[in-house]
Amino acid sequence: MDQSDCRAPEQAFLSLARTGESNFVEFCEKIMAFNDLERKRIENTVGAFVEKLRPPPHIRPKLDFGFRVIGQSIELFEIRPQWDQPKIRHEYPFAKSTFV
Repeated sequence: MDQSDCRAPEQAFLSLARTGESNFVEFCEKIMAFNDLERKRIENTVGAFVEKLRPPPHIRPKLDFGFRVIGQSIELFEIRPQWDQPKIRHEYPFAKSTFV
């Protein structure tokens, strides 16, 4: 695996996820990750934004928002329970920003 494999992360990640391997994400994070200071600043900024976006506490079991930082990308997603099995929660991405 080389650095060019990180350019199409969705396809490569899905194929690795199907086989149960996680080395692709670790590989790309080592090569293309934010440094610790940048990552903390981004987590604080995006975390404050997402906190304003979140619904009141009594609604959060049915609808909530979150974010993740993977490599050079920040992804925002909504969290909802599965309609027929509320204990199963799904994340639906709705925005992604990538630093190039």
